[in-house]
Amino acid sequence: MRLKRIINNLDYMLLFSVFALILIGITLIGSATHANIPSPTRFNFVIRQTLFAAVNVVLGLYLLRFDYRVLKPLAKPLYIINIVALLGVMFFGRTALGAQRWLQIGPISIQPSEFAKAIMIVSLAAFADKKLNTLDDFKSWLPIFGFVLVPFILVMRQPD
Repeated sequence: MRLKRIINNLDYMLLFSVFALILIGITLIGSATHANIPSPTRFNFVIRQTLFAAVNVVLGLYLLRFDYRVLKPLAKPLYIINIVALLGVMFFGRTALGAQRWLQIGPISIQPSEFAKAIMIVSLAAFADKKLNTLDDFKSWLPIFGFVLVPFILVMRQPD
């Protein structure tokens, strides 16, 4: 029953657009990498991009089943982790390609600003949901702006 509901609620125009963009992207990669010139490795980039697209389509289909409401209780801890990680870049960050935006955790390097995008979507949605009935004028929006401003400033302080 749940799968039928998901299929009925799909935005087919969006789905078509995504697949069209994937196809256009793969075609352009083939064109830009001269896939029409005989060579044993001529399709490497096309194959690689097609595999990445296929993995992402499968991941997207799996995520259709994901109930995003389970993230609401995690919003506040995720926001705090996000701020701590962004502050960590300022004090303990590793420089790569002329920019200090990486945290080295053992053998792994992570870029907290990339995680900040997804975390802000979840935490801002939960934060705004609490204030939804009180957003009548500009003044009532100030806490939401402040909520976004803190990670925004921390990301902007990282050199480009």
